Amino acid sequence: MRKNYFLGFGITGLLVSNISVAQFQTGEKIAGAGLNFTSSSQNTYSGLTPVDYRSSGINLAFDFGFAKKESRLNGFFVDAGYNVSKTIYPTQGSSNYESDGYTAGAGWFSRRYKPAGKSFFLFAEGRIGVNYSDRQYTNNYYSKEKSYGLNAGIFPGVAYRTGKRLLLELKFADFVSIGYSQTEAVLSYNDKKEKRKNFIFGSSLGLGYLNNFGIGAKWIIPAKGKSIKTGH
Repeated sequence: MRKNYFLGFGITGLLVSNISVAQFQTGEKIAGAGLNFTSSSQNTYSGLTPVDYRSSGINLAFDFGFAKKESRLNGFFVDAGYNVSKTIYPTQGSSNYESDGYTAGAGWFSRRYKPAGKSFFLFAEGRIGVNYSDRQYTNNYYSKEKSYGLNAGIFPGVAYRTGKRLLLELKFADFVSIGYSQTEAVLSYNDKKEKRKNFIFGSSLGLGYLNNFGIGAKWIIPAKGKSIKTGH
């Protein structure tokens, strides 16, 4: 029997501009921060041996951008996170192991909005970035590993404008993604280095797609020399 559990929660706050009809005014600046927590658990088998995989983590991200058009944002982001994972063999306790490590990344994003009814908007966000990770292991094979990567993806979502200065957003998992990583791992038993390269092309679409999403909010500051409109 195979059971999968995933819990994700994200909160994002950004400083943006308020408008009466469109989302932004050309030239407005965007600055913000985001906090995301994740936790997952999977019960499966390795051959006839039951195995439990558990993972939890936290990630902090910062964004800076500007409005190119009333319905488009372009900008840059940086993020960093920490993650702990455990592999548990209920019938072979001596084979259990765990790892922990941090990640860091930076890149560019572009988001396009489209009206979808009164105060509602659909959006698509494209991201491309570089990332770095460093992990430590407690097992008989690896002691540590470092990884460098490049990735890109497209993420859909929906937004709702409420009040004069607030835009609420729901961002889903990637519609499509592509990535490349190069990893250097140190073997526990002889301290030799093992190098791996990995290329990934995929999507989070599927039965569990809605299990991975983020909740965001944008607050408004008018662009320099412009005043906030209060009409609807």
